[in-house]
Amino acid sequence: MRRGVLRSTACLFFALVFSVSVFASASQKAGRIDISDGELRGATCNFTMTIPEDLRGYLRVYRSILPTNTRMMEQIEFYFFPINKRTAPPLLLSINVYDKRFFKETKQWQLLFESDNYVFTVYTSPRKSALDYTADRIIYSYYADKFSDINFIRGLMTFPEEENVISKSVFIGSDVLYDKVFTTQKHKLYVPLRVCCESLGYTVLWNSTSKNINISKNGFAYVLKTDDLILRDEYYYVQPSFFMNILGANIEIDERDNVYIVK
Repeated sequence: MRRGVLRSTACLFFALVFSVSVFASASQKAGRIDISDGELRGATCNFTMTIPEDLRGYLRVYRSILPTNTRMMEQIEFYFFPINKRTAPPLLLSINVYDKRFFKETKQWQLLFESDNYVFTVYTSPRKSALDYTADRIIYSYYADKFSDINFIRGLMTFPEEENVISKSVFIGSDVLYDKVFTTQKHKLYVPLRVCCESLGYTVLWNSTSKNINISKNGFAYVLKTDDLILRDEYYYVQPSFFMNILGANIEIDERDNVYIVK
């Protein structure tokens, strides 16, 4: 009887150890991050984020680290802690780092940055929070608006070029269209027509009768037949030479298939 009890106890202990080890490998909570020096650094890949000085006293930042064989590798959550402690701290911002091999787009997140190996996305909380103290409401509303602007968040972050190299993106002045260059099997490059034209100040209209696209700006008008375009993800793509030959823009293409369109 005693031997059976010992055997059962040993089996139970092994099962507990096994289950705990499996759970620990599934998700590692790194806990709260110290941002007193004003900087936040990535854990799974190399990046730095500068925290605005007037926001540091209100923020509590937490990081979750997951194994590299999962979709999400790292999640950083920014909670706004008001002076009135009775109010539950609202989520201000969430940054998520994905292994690019396992990343799948979702409407819930906005694309922040993409390199050869990683994809960074952000989620901003809806701007509804019951903050009683006036100063809390002012600072929270200000940064809730700021963090809803993807370019503001990008401006706070630094990605070392040697580790996080941008590729297959379109650069039009200060606008960056990440991962928007489509390459065919014959290595012909295509870029999205509408967003590129609109970034250059053109108006783009779809003619449902003729199935053509009308492009205009300051008296200039051009009709583009869709036969010459590639339809991908419900968007029409055109070769970069269109912007040089038809719209008179300068085009540069680097070794990583980034397309630069100069107005």
